[in-house]
Amino acid sequence: MFTHSNRGLALVVAGFSLNLSVLGITLNYNILHLKLQEQFNATASETGIVGGVAVGLFNIASPLTTFLCQACSPRHVVIVGAIMCGSSLVVSTFLSQFSHLIFSYGVLFGVGSSFVHIPPLYLLVFYFSGKRYNRACVAILTGIGAGVAITSPLLEKCFSVYGFFYTLRMYGACTICIGLTASLAMGKPRLTKTKTCKYGPIANSKNDQVNDLRLNLINHPVSAELKAKQRSNDFKGEKTETKDKELPFCQETICKIILLQELEIEEATLKKNSNGSISNTKYDKEITNEIKHSVTVEVKAKQENNDFNDENKIKELTLSEEKISKIILLKTMLRSSNFWICQPMFFLFSIGITFSFVSAANFMDEKSMSSEEIARTLSFMGIGSLITRVVFVVIASCLPVSVTFIISISNLLLCVLSILLTFDISNTCLTVLFIGLSIPRALCLVLSLPVCVELFGKRISTEAMSVAYCFFGMGSLVSQAVTDNLYDLTGSYDTALYTCSVLFFVCTLSFGVVILKSSRKQNKEYKSCYSKYLQHQ
Repeated sequence: MFTHSNRGLALVVAGFSLNLSVLGITLNYNILHLKLQEQFNATASETGIVGGVAVGLFNIASPLTTFLCQACSPRHVVIVGAIMCGSSLVVSTFLSQFSHLIFSYGVLFGVGSSFVHIPPLYLLVFYFSGKRYNRACVAILTGIGAGVAITSPLLEKCFSVYGFFYTLRMYGACTICIGLTASLAMGKPRLTKTKTCKYGPIANSKNDQVNDLRLNLINHPVSAELKAKQRSNDFKGEKTETKDKELPFCQETICKIILLQELEIEEATLKKNSNGSISNTKYDKEITNEIKHSVTVEVKAKQENNDFNDENKIKELTLSEEKISKIILLKTMLRSSNFWICQPMFFLFSIGITFSFVSAANFMDEKSMSSEEIARTLSFMGIGSLITRVVFVVIASCLPVSVTFIISISNLLLCVLSILLTFDISNTCLTVLFIGLSIPRALCLVLSLPVCVELFGKRISTEAMSVAYCFFGMGSLVSQAVTDNLYDLTGSYDTALYTCSVLFFVCTLSFGVVILKSSRKQNKEYKSCYSKYLQHQ
């Protein structure tokens, strides 16, 4: 049998493997971007739209995935997502028209990626808490960086050996197998169902509610009688190792204690065996059947007498209060100036970040980099993203600045690096710039949710996160219309990179305005508190 900690560890391993296999493709569409142009003779904007739709729907479908995890089993959500991702890769290899790829890969793989990414993170709260939760969450999310680092050279090697279509079919089949295997760990902790009688709860297994039952039954009069009889060896068939040893409070012992009083079993009737001892196996079966029958009768009687009406009314009132509170929180969020300043910024910087997920390989190809160099650069970008995520989580609690300030600086770095990419430089310098770009890109992705908590507070952080996901997804959907279309029109990515740099700079200014507003608000509060202190003195 697996313990609670073992199930949590299995969940972390399953989440890591799902992110490695699936999101290593979703957030690293660059290799497929080049191959699809060769296979279908398509333009950069046409192939880029497919990857942009996948990344966009991956983010937009996150609130839907969370709802499905709450409404039904997370295991079923992962199974459906794995089948969608694997089948989309397989089906895409049999299509003759490129426009069909928008649905077969963009829609199916994008939504399926969300279905396999969210459930492990949703289930973590049931197994871990505090620092252990943070570590488990980081361990699962590191699968994304590891997937980007591994899939780039792996797919490039497989494409050269097995061909484009056979590689996608094999990868799709492996994705389904990994998803179905990982779904076995996607279960909530088992809740023990306890039966009750007039003496208290009855455990279903030997380890259930042992501590509570000890407190309730150790001083019970029947328990005292049994102990006295045990010490005096009235039960000849059960020998004690020590005189003061307590009876084991497992299911069989509890049933004996209850039924000895309820059924008034006499000592003479217990000694009718031929050997003068109790037949424990037969006796336990009879007691268990009697307990099940008595509990069933009590439950039916309560249902007939409508004893649970009060509980149903309380649940209905609680649900109505939750709905009203959510509406009030949404109104509060919409009235906040930080909402209209910051939330659109997720839309803007997602356009530039999606360019690095989808069109970076096409840009490197334009700069005359070989396929091996492109795969190596993308792999280094994945490693850089992975290291950045891990290091930031380790030092996050020690940082002297706010999360909003860090994401503002990250957008400024992305602006500068985007401009530097337009210069005519060597392939080595280009690789270094892309590795450097992966660091602020990872920070922007990691800090998107903490920024919502910092700006809007914990009460409306969930709603703010959902809106941020939707804005990020919409930015990913229109990203290729801004970047790859400009490339098709001008024949160069310089215009697209300048556009991305402007968007990053606007995000830097917007987050900076929010920082100034919060600092002024804190200064006013400090001055008011200080003035009250002086008046009190």
